[in-house]
Amino acid sequence: MTLTDLLIPAIAFILGLIAVYLFFRQQISVYEERARNDLERWKLECTSDIRKDSVNRSRSTLKGRISEQIIFIQKLFFQTIASTTNPLRYEGNSLVWQ
Repeated sequence: MTLTDLLIPAIAFILGLIAVYLFFRQQISVYEERARNDLERWKLECTSDIRKDSVNRSRSTLKGRISEQIIFIQKLFFQTIASTTNPLRYEGNSLVWQ
């Protein structure tokens, strides 16, 4: 076997590898471009829904915090009223003066 008999298949193999690499690299860039387009389309379609959801979650959080404070104040208010002397007492169907 001569050197050219070994060199020609080796060069053909290397050129084949380069061609396959370039082909798959182009295919990957096509898929990346499609993915970018899909992402941009999704962003445009869902931005308003995401913002609405964010606002609703923020409102829910604020409502929870406010209700915790109101319940605490309400509990203190009723404890204060119960601890003061009240001239009225409830008996059956009517209020009775003490």
